[in-house]
Amino acid sequence: GSVCQNAEPTAKDFHFVNVLSESMSEYYKNETARAQKFRECFKNYFDINFPCIEFNDGSCTDGTWFPNPNASYIMNAKVKKEPGTGGNPHIQNIAYYKQYFLQNQDLAETFRLPCFLIQVDRLELNIPTAIYANKIIVDSYDYILSLACSRSRFEKFARIFCALKTAIVLLQKYYDNPMPESHASQREFPYPNSVKMDDGEEIRFEYHSALGPLVFVVDTLENSQNLPQKFVTYHDTIKSAMDQLHSAGYVHGDLRSNNIMVRYLNTTSLPAVCFVDWDWAGEHEQVKYPISINPAIIRHESARPQGPILIEHDQFMVSRLVFKDSVCVKR
Repeated sequence: GSVCQNAEPTAKDFHFVNVLSESMSEYYKNETARAQKFRECFKNYFDINFPCIEFNDGSCTDGTWFPNPNASYIMNAKVKKEPGTGGNPHIQNIAYYKQYFLQNQDLAETFRLPCFLIQVDRLELNIPTAIYANKIIVDSYDYILSLACSRSRFEKFARIFCALKTAIVLLQKYYDNPMPESHASQREFPYPNSVKMDDGEEIRFEYHSALGPLVFVVDTLENSQNLPQKFVTYHDTIKSAMDQLHSAGYVHGDLRSNNIMVRYLNTTSLPAVCFVDWDWAGEHEQVKYPISINPAIIRHESARPQGPILIEHDQFMVSRLVFKDSVCVKR
């Protein structure tokens, strides 16, 4: 997200969007002809080989990019002549990704980074990503590019493709270097397999199976004594960090427990707090929530999709994470 927001499109990026829009606006007799034209546009813009590959079952992609011959593919395209003809390109693209993995188990070690799934329904283009861990995980990009829209939207499209081109260059560099050693089973687990203690000793460990989430079920204590100092300190430190952000005129927008990291540098120090996931952050009352907000997460009553993100929204979420004179809970 941040790469796309900070991308500065050049004249070449704008030219590509214009050419792609004009090319996909033309009439084609069949899907193959449209896919061939789309492939030509991508090859010229990204300066890559973008061939079709055929699978054992006879199915064929509409363009596939390999960073090198010994790596898995990182970008794959599926093109439809018209919307609704010949099946769903999103489902087909995922099926290609699965089929490629099944046929190339010897390359399992190279399935480490997400693959861009380019999908075209005539003038509608979408770019979800997929990655293989213990199963195929697909993250859909909720913004569909309509290549027939007004030229006033071309800047956003050019910015998206500029960011994608930057990603392609970085991926090429990554796969051109020797792959870090890793067991194939680590696709199913976090990468860290050691921890360094305060005295410098390194403790190594290995993963055997995934554990379920850690859940605490508690009731509020009536007439309870004050919280242990550790929890009070957590609350004060988190609130202090949030107040510093707000005093500068900025809001975070998503201060859930998942986005607040707390740790002690040693047994006598105050906790260090770090807020992560700044995708929604911006100026108070100026930045807005995205068009889609998870309804399962309790937010301030005035928080709504496309509505302004306010300081009181951050304060409300933090108040639900930790509160004094009771117990430390995640409600």
